[in-house]
Amino acid sequence: MALVSEHGLPALIGPNSRSLSNQAYHAPEVKDSIGNNGQKADVYSFGVVLLELLTGKNPACNDGVDLSRWVRSFAYTEWMATVVDTDLIGKQPVRKGRKMDAILDLLKLAMDCCITDADLRPDMNKVERLITQIRRS
Repeated sequence: MALVSEHGLPALIGPNSRSLSNQAYHAPEVKDSIGNNGQKADVYSFGVVLLELLTGKNPACNDGVDLSRWVRSFAYTEWMATVVDTDLIGKQPVRKGRKMDAILDLLKLAMDCCITDADLRPDMNKVERLITQIRRS
């Protein structure tokens, strides 16, 4: 369970206090250093939160594999049946439609936010625009 209000506290206390679940939200460029938190690191963290919401999975509890890597391990065509939380799509066979398209678009966006190379991640303004577009479609 993500506790957003407590997310930054371990970094204030010190590097030895970072828990495994807190580490799951950190961008690769931040995990091994302190004070390297840029806007692209925030985009990565947002992507992890979005993946957590869409998959229903704790980002730190996937057999040692980070959540974005776990999602990438499935073919795009398997995402709806395997990756997306059944509470979002129900137990019935998945049918093409606006809801499914929106969920897949959000999943793609979350994966873009979690790209390992910070320079390839979208900025937060673009993320906001894309979410607005998804919501309107």
